[in-house]
Amino acid sequence: MNTKRGNEAASDNVFADIGLPNAQQHLVKAQLVHKIDGLIEESGLKQVSAAKLFGVKQPDVSKMLRGNFRQFSVERLMKFLVALGQDVEIVVKPHRGTRTAPQLRVADETEFQRLEREEKEIRKRIRAFRGGDRLSREEVHERGT
Repeated sequence: MNTKRGNEAASDNVFADIGLPNAQQHLVKAQLVHKIDGLIEESGLKQVSAAKLFGVKQPDVSKMLRGNFRQFSVERLMKFLVALGQDVEIVVKPHRGTRTAPQLRVADETEFQRLEREEKEIRKRIRAFRGGDRLSREEVHERGT
């Protein structure tokens, strides 16, 4: 019996695509675990050593790295990243756009650096505005502000 099924457009979240509740939280956890896995591998740590570093048992590290991470909160996974020598920063910003809902996500370092540059530019513009630094129309056009 050959049944042809239609294709559905996938979202950026496989957990939402398969209908799991709390899909966004599962995606964030998966992204954090992926980063933890990469750092463990990069540093040459064995699961036993990672478990000691995290304050958990080795079988829990094994389960986590195989995708069974429900027992760990996002906060706990972030603490694992800190234990691996990473800075973890949480950025809260207004949602932009109307096509998507506000999101909870993990940004990599290059995206975070881009956001920092954007923030610095905005702060610079605010300081200039507060300081009465008026721009001519030509300067506004030139700067794209």
